[in-house]
Amino acid sequence: MFHLNWRSIETTYSTMKDTLFEFTDPNQITDCPLFSHEKQNSNLKDYLKEILLNAEGTLALKRILWVLKEIRYKLDFCPFLIHVTHFLLLLFPEHETYFILNALLDDSEQILTSPQLIAIPLAKKMKFHFTFDRHAFEQY
Repeated sequence: MFHLNWRSIETTYSTMKDTLFEFTDPNQITDCPLFSHEKQNSNLKDYLKEILLNAEGTLALKRILWVLKEIRYKLDFCPFLIHVTHFLLLLFPEHETYFILNALLDDSEQILTSPQLIAIPLAKKMKFHFTFDRHAFEQY
């Protein structure tokens, strides 16, 4: 049986990242997915007012967003994702940030696709979740 631990999470994320950026020089990654309808991909400096990460952290932010875009094909509109990722990278290493975001996105997807959970007004008020498309964003 497969048990998740920090080492296996790091290996899983590293494999996805290495596959996605196999033929790319990390310093050449200028744009990243924004998950908003303004522009699908853009330069971080054009979108975030202030970037608190160093150069390596900024590169990690871009890599995480690209990996999420590639593996989460349903994720179309989620304007808070870039800000939450930025904040998490201030506190956690890249692979742990990815794992936390994945857990939050899994939880959000479960809430958004479950009629029983959506119908509970208290769940809407108390539960933070990411949205996956513009309709869900406007609804909540």
